[in-house]
Amino acid sequence: MFERFRQKKLIQAVAESPIGKMLDQVALATAVAEMTGQYVQSRNGISIVKDDNASVIETWSGIRLEAISQLWGTGPISHELIIDPAKHPKLLDAFIEGSNSYLHAKKSPQNEIDATITAMLRIYDVLAQMDFDVCSPYLQVSKESPGYVSRYAGLVEEMRKLHIKWQGFMYAIRTKANFLPPAPDTVFVTLWRNVTYRSKVIALCARLGPSYLANFAALKEVVSKGNESTAGLDNLIIKILTADDPERLPSD
Repeated sequence: MFERFRQKKLIQAVAESPIGKMLDQVALATAVAEMTGQYVQSRNGISIVKDDNASVIETWSGIRLEAISQLWGTGPISHELIIDPAKHPKLLDAFIEGSNSYLHAKKSPQNEIDATITAMLRIYDVLAQMDFDVCSPYLQVSKESPGYVSRYAGLVEEMRKLHIKWQGFMYAIRTKANFLPPAPDTVFVTLWRNVTYRSKVIALCARLGPSYLANFAALKEVVSKGNESTAGLDNLIIKILTADDPERLPSD
């Protein structure tokens, strides 16, 4: 069983190293799975979005785990398909084929491909609901609107890019080409990164409101009226806005 320190180090490595090149993907996924299980159990079904006492960083980290937990939901979900590059073609081919017609989360998927894709889509269902709950500036408009963008659009784009990269990498290996490109990210790491970004925006909105920069400026004004320095606040918001991972930031 992973110790929490080791779990954090593994997750921190996601932001600090070339993902999928130096880190054992199975170990990473196992660490995330364990942290996710512990976190979800500790919350007793209550989302951290509703916890007004949580900081932006705590909320960011919590939202990420709540969303990614869909990968360990019910049904014949195959984690090998999203972790093992050798299994990627099977998953990505099916995902791309589905994205060209009608992509949706199935209620009761019966096979590992459908179950795994459904689990991936449910991550974005969770994030979309959180966007709605906090009035995120990235909240999707009505399906009837000409400007409607599917909640899965970002995921589809990432998977299409990954599909092509893995085609090139595997072709180089099969043909024993002189040029071997760097190994692409795995599906799991691509999901983890994307969920991390989406979670940050939701966390900012949950703690500071949809107009988080304007509200932060108002907070600074209140502090400055008390003749206190606002340099620490400026540093904090800059670090949060530019950070790639909450584990790289202090939680206090």
